[in-house]
Amino acid sequence: MAECSEHIILAEDFLRGVAQNMLKSPAVERLATSNAEVDQKLVAGVGDRSQKRKAPEPIVPSGKFATPADAVAEFTARRDKSLEYARTTTDDLRVHVLKGPAGPMDAYQFLLLMASHTGRHTQQIREVEANADYPKATAQR
Repeated sequence: MAECSEHIILAEDFLRGVAQNMLKSPAVERLATSNAEVDQKLVAGVGDRSQKRKAPEPIVPSGKFATPADAVAEFTARRDKSLEYARTTTDDLRVHVLKGPAGPMDAYQFLLLMASHTGRHTQQIREVEANADYPKATAQR
């Protein structure tokens, strides 16, 4: 679970960074796929754990966190940055586009990807913890 936790932590900055860096590119006409229906499909697709994906190199875990508490503190700090950005941005996230894992995606959709990616792996962690062979006595949060 430490690897999964680290992966979530690394993905937080990585995906928020992609979304923010996209804003440096010229604005384009809003894509036909920049809408709530496609957004919902993106979130549902990321949450579908029947489809396995290979993580890009920048978010492959390498054993950075000594304890679960260290990982929680780091995730919380990174998520707080993401939430602050989402709450306060006035950037037009829908007119900056990049090829992403779901095809052409706008910056808003990269932020949705970031959030739903965390949900995907949180579900994975819960499934591991629910396994009867999981060492409940040593589980730390």
